[in-house]
Amino acid sequence: MDRMNQMKRTNLGIGGVEKYAFRRGRNFHFELEMGAKSKQVRELHILQIENRNVFPLLANNERFGGILLRENQSQGRRVKVLAAPFVPSLESYLATHLPPAATFYDLAAKGASVEELNQAIHSLKQAQTFNMPLLICGGEDHSQKLDEYKFADFWNRITAGGLQRRLSGLRTEWGHKLSMFDQFMNVAWGMVLLLRERDPYTAVHSVYVAMCAYLIGEKMGMTPLELEFLKIGGIYHDVGKIGIRDEVLRKPDQLSEEEFKHMRQHPLKGLLATSLLTQGLNEWDGWAQSLQGVEREHHLRYDGKGYPATTKRPDEISLFTWIIGMADALDAMTTMRSYVKGNPQIEEKIRDIEANKGKQFHPRVAEACLELLSEGMAVKTKLPLPKIANI
Repeated sequence: MDRMNQMKRTNLGIGGVEKYAFRRGRNFHFELEMGAKSKQVRELHILQIENRNVFPLLANNERFGGILLRENQSQGRRVKVLAAPFVPSLESYLATHLPPAATFYDLAAKGASVEELNQAIHSLKQAQTFNMPLLICGGEDHSQKLDEYKFADFWNRITAGGLQRRLSGLRTEWGHKLSMFDQFMNVAWGMVLLLRERDPYTAVHSVYVAMCAYLIGEKMGMTPLELEFLKIGGIYHDVGKIGIRDEVLRKPDQLSEEEFKHMRQHPLKGLLATSLLTQGLNEWDGWAQSLQGVEREHHLRYDGKGYPATTKRPDEISLFTWIIGMADALDAMTTMRSYVKGNPQIEEKIRDIEANKGKQFHPRVAEACLELLSEGMAVKTKLPLPKIANI
């Protein structure tokens, strides 16, 4: 029996409730079921961002919207004029969509005010996504009352020609950001293929962690772009295992002290392997640091134990890292190992997570994970194989 088939047989999971498979074929299919209450199977994809030709713009009045629509409708672009009051509509949009390429606010519009605009600026700053350009139209007295926002443009009046020039620059910036994001997603998928050649289990594990982290982040109310980065973090978190010796990486039994010491090097090996790649994420203000933290710190515990050793307080470690660590531990809890006797039930693992809230796991992250387990979750995703040109 080859290793791939053996892996599928031994990873049936808790009491037959949870299962996942990484199947050969034209496409790779990843399936995850957890919790007997799961009824609806969700489709998730590694390459998630769609409609790359759409240019999402938000405005707070029909006048801006009309100018933007005329400029973009012939190119299949999308403009949304948010209904008044603007701030709740903006917050709702940010919670359910990728961030817009730009937001336009006219202080002369019905219902507009400096107070509302300051609330909008606060919402944009708190979105934890890449900074969105904000174009503001108002009088000189208005600009002195605004909260600071480094990506804000303040205009005394809007002309069609000036707006067209600004839109042209925004299109270029938007295309560059999405192109870079796509490249990182493709590299992440390439990492899965590399890991599969070294160790099929680690490849499955990486996709599992990516999908579980996505679901936990979604339960915690993260924005769509944050969820995309969680998937990248899930794929990247164990890439350092490429540098682990085969006899350690593929050992079916418990590791010796020397072998475990070698295995504990994989976070730093992964960090070194991807440090040059993640520098490109500086486009997203802090995302590079967060992704590097996931690779380096996903085996840290909330009580300060774990590895590699750190002097950071729990609140100084990215929430992304705690989520990836939770998803990573969930896989360890639910995967049947040859050296583990018996067939643990889902209720037992729920008790384990409850007991380790605030010890091994971030309390909020553990609570979100427990909610998922109690509700049940079922995920299916297709991971497309890349096309290789004939040489």
